[in-house]
Amino acid sequence: MQKEQLDDIISERAALEKAGKMHFIHWMVIFLSLALTFFAWSFAKSQVDEKISKQFDREVEHVVELVTERMQKYEDALWSGVANIQSNDKKINFLDWKKFSHSLKIHDRYPGISGIGVIYNIKPDELPDYLKRERKLRPNYKIHPKHGRDEYWPITYIEPVSKNAAAVGLDMAHEKHRYEAIVKARDTGTTQITGPITLVQDSAKTPGFLFYFPFYKNGLADSRGDINKEFLGVVYAPFIVKNLMGGTLEKEKRYVGISINDGQSNLYNEHSSEFLDYDPKPMFTEKVDVNLYGRTWGFDVRSTKSFRAKSHNNQPIIILGAGLTIDFLLLILFISLSRSNKNALEFANRMSQEYQNKSADLEEAIIGIEKANVDLELSNQELERFAHIVSHDLQEPLRTINGFCDRFAKKYEDELDDQANVYINFITSGVIRMQDLIKGLLAYSTVLSGDIVKEEINTEEALQIVIHNLKDAIDREKATVTYDDLPAIRFNEPAFQPIFQNLILNGIRYRSSKNPIVNISAREEEDFWVFSVKDNGMGIEEKFYRRVFEMFQRLHRTEDIAGTGMGLPLCKKIIERHGGDIWLESKIGEGTTFHFSIPK
Repeated sequence: MQKEQLDDIISERAALEKAGKMHFIHWMVIFLSLALTFFAWSFAKSQVDEKISKQFDREVEHVVELVTERMQKYEDALWSGVANIQSNDKKINFLDWKKFSHSLKIHDRYPGISGIGVIYNIKPDELPDYLKRERKLRPNYKIHPKHGRDEYWPITYIEPVSKNAAAVGLDMAHEKHRYEAIVKARDTGTTQITGPITLVQDSAKTPGFLFYFPFYKNGLADSRGDINKEFLGVVYAPFIVKNLMGGTLEKEKRYVGISINDGQSNLYNEHSSEFLDYDPKPMFTEKVDVNLYGRTWGFDVRSTKSFRAKSHNNQPIIILGAGLTIDFLLLILFISLSRSNKNALEFANRMSQEYQNKSADLEEAIIGIEKANVDLELSNQELERFAHIVSHDLQEPLRTINGFCDRFAKKYEDELDDQANVYINFITSGVIRMQDLIKGLLAYSTVLSGDIVKEEINTEEALQIVIHNLKDAIDREKATVTYDDLPAIRFNEPAFQPIFQNLILNGIRYRSSKNPIVNISAREEEDFWVFSVKDNGMGIEEKFYRRVFEMFQRLHRTEDIAGTGMGLPLCKKIIERHGGDIWLESKIGEGTTFHFSIPK
């Protein structure tokens, strides 16, 4: 008998040594947790980056629309000038135009415009009559500067004249850009803007342009006749580009800076340190070409410092930090478990060697080994309490990741495609899987700690509660759970229900092609009650009988059959702590019966 006891002790020590090492499953858990962490971080970052990119695209579109819409508004102002001329039978003078301009309130209604005026096309033989007519109200009126063309395009009226006095009488034929645009307006009957010029009334000599709206004897251009013969002139507006941009964009809350070019000439530029919001290393840049009234303006749009600040998002970093924290805690947990078990075994070895050296008597050797194993059990109890504490603390970072995934999915619900939702479901499923593993570890450590308080319990009532809790799974799998008369026993009540729950759930999950049927029964022996949980599932090969009771050991992939590998080890520990035992009988394809004994 003593020899058999010694063999059992040696076998138990070998099992403890094996359990205390870092196994493949530990490294797999850490690896999968790291992979899940970086996947969640990468996915969240890509979604945030895409959202920021779309925001920049909207900013670009908005700025370009503001400029083009404002130019259309200025075109309306020029059209109102043409309508005024037509309503006066094309016979207006300096005072008529002044009155019209004041009624238009151009500086209030059209911010950024420098004025509004009229340019007539005068042939050489018409020049004396033209000058005579205009000098009746303005004796000092003259056309300037001199040029070699055989026609004249003088600025006849311009309001407000106080700010544009230098432009009165200026002949558009004297300069290439002014002349080409006004001829094109005449020949096409469409509004045109000039290439880059410097306005004579602009003392700062900054880039500007002119906006022409042609008018004819019979109103607008008529393609049925010779429009050059019908042409009278243009209503025009001069612009300083800097003032135009200020009037167009100053009241808008912008997060981008712009530069505008006409060919090789720069009209406006915010890409310099002179602008407070300038970002020397912009997050985004985009170039857009826009056709405006005969010219192509190139918009160079770049993100600014305020855009960078507005688009800052900590969610990916928080997810990464929380995930790495979980990985670190898992690694510390596994290393601590391994080291603690190793230290306990080394202590047991020293004690065993000491007893062996003192006496060759087998009885003394057995006593010494038993004492060492008691010390080892105490050490393992401390280790199990540590596992309980760490397992509990691991729950918080997992809840953080799950919470952020939930918030992320709700906040960007309208922007996520089906693939993105699949990725989010993958993340949350992984988190739930990790939580189940930790909950199993927590339950396992709870069973191993604390005193056992036994009381008489009605096992039939406890089973009914378990069946009620498993109703969703039973209904989903179309399972049938039956039971025979069950006895009252003395047991720790909170620890009893998990035994039935795990064994019934296994019978439902590991089903065969038939609908699952699980039966619970009990028989009385001399010193024990023996309970049996029988199913008609797929069965277990005999070589795996011991393995199914080891922690994290599973015979099927999680993708195929849900589970954590903690259910049966938990049942085994609960039953053993109450002085009982658990074993199984099974036939492949016919089902499995788990038996467990409870002392009377």
